Amino acid sequence: MPAPHHDWYLREWLRYSGKRQADVARDLDWNKAKVGLMIRGEQQYTRDAINEVATYLNIAPFELLMHPDDAASLKRLRTTALQAIENGRIFAREEEERRGTGTEG
Repeated sequence: MPAPHHDWYLREWLRYSGKRQADVARDLDWNKAKVGLMIRGEQQYTRDAINEVATYLNIAPFELLMHPDDAASLKRLRTTALQAIENGRIFAREEEERRGTGTEG
């Protein structure tokens, strides 16, 4: 039977966060063997495990299913989009004020 393959990036996230296998075992009170198996993708992860590790690494659970570089790119894209939206709102308010059509409340 082939070894199971899991699509999360725990090893990469630990490296990205500066954490080691021993840190996870100690900080989450997990068995060292469990941590090793999960890092190597030889043990299935559960929703509880994903949530626990995500909280530990201070990331969203879905980010464990992405390479850290991809997650960082999405965060930058989201930040840029939110800034563009806010800039558009500021511009619209300034235009309304300039034209004297601003709403008064």
